[in-house]
Amino acid sequence: MFNSITGTITAKQPVSIYIDNNGIEWDISVPALSLDSFGTVGSSARVYTWLYHREDQMRIFGFASPRERPEAGYQDPFKYIGSRSRGGP
Repeated sequence: MFNSITGTITAKQPVSIYIDNNGIEWDISVPALSLDSFGTVGSSARVYTWLYHREDQMRIFGFASPRERPEAGYQDPFKYIGSRSRGGP
């Protein structure tokens, strides 16, 4: 798993940010209130990530600091269920 992505901001949308990291552009969903904390288009940013993976979708969520990110068993029931021995494949 990856902890964060660092790169150049290529675009910002109301609830997402696009980061170019060595030629790969990541589409990362971010909380609308945190969007301004990442800087402007063209600047460098580090986004702390959390991967939401289900049978029908994969989505990367980004946060300005590790403390904003959900923790297993507390704010994020999906991550907690996935960590249980019988919670997934």
